[in-house]
This record gives sequence, structure tokens and C-alpha cells, in this order.
Amino acid sequence: MREDYYDAVFEAAKGLAERVRQITGLSSDGGELFQKAFAKGDPYLFFNSMQTDSEKSEFTGVKELLEAIFHLARNPAAHTPKINWRVEETKALDILTLISFAHKYLDECHRMPNK
Repeated sequence: MREDYYDAVFEAAKGLAERVRQITGLSSDGGELFQKAFAKGDPYLFFNSMQTDSEKSEFTGVKELLEAIFHLARNPAAHTPKINWRVEETKALDILTLISFAHKYLDECHRMPNK
């Protein structure tokens, strides 16, 4: 019998939202949390100066990466019975690699001074 990596993926994905909440002080979850934390006109956090098009694009990309991980990994795990949402090892490793990559950006994030 193959081992299922459901719990590892689910907990790691939830950890992303917790990191954003810790940085920003916000209490929401998922898409709402990421959209507010990374709002273009009034963000709650930063990791670059957002002065150039490249910096703005990178900032948006991190927000979209976090949202994508929630849509692909966290939400199915949260809303589907465990028996119906099995995660094989190779898929779990890919998802966990993306989550690790996202955490590396969160490591560089700081709360906006006015928040």
C-alpha cells in the first residue's frame, strides 16, 4: 500500500496563510487574506520597493502563487473527504517544493510601517 501525503500537503499549505497572518496582523484566510495583504494600492507587507515594473510583477506573482497553492492544495484538502483526495508522493513533493519556494519569499516580507 502506498503512503498518502494528504496531511503533509494540507498542513504545509495552511502554514502559508498563518505566516501571512503573522507578518500582517490580519485575521482572514485564503484568497481574501492574500488579496488584502498584497493589495497593489495599500499592501500590508512588502519585500521590495515596488518601484519598477519588474518589482511590481514579482510582488503580484507571489500573491498569485499563494492563491494558486490554496486553490490547488489547501482548498481540495479542506473541502473533500480525505478518502477521496489522495496525494501521491511525486505530486506531494512538487506541491511541497512550491510551498517551500513561497516561504522563501515570505522570509523576506515585512509589515508595512503604517499597518
